[in-house]
Amino acid sequence: MVRDEKTPRSPQRDEELAKQASRVGLGIMIPTVFAAAVVVGCALGWWLDEMLGTAPWLTLVFLGFGIAAGVREVLRMLRRMG
Repeated sequence: MVRDEKTPRSPQRDEELAKQASRVGLGIMIPTVFAAAVVVGCALGWWLDEMLGTAPWLTLVFLGFGIAAGVREVLRMLRRMG
């Protein structure tokens, strides 16, 4: 959208745009944070399984830890946003 420089900016409009941008950012951030926690947990479990020869048990345990950490972080982010 091209804005004419002579048109005054409305503080209400700016505030609404800021809220929309914040919601879009949160919508992108939540699945990214959750997926990262799951991937890190699974990768750490897989690596430990390879080192200790306990496959697939530590992968499954750390996958569970990753899911729990992802849910915890998503809930914490939502609480912070109000």
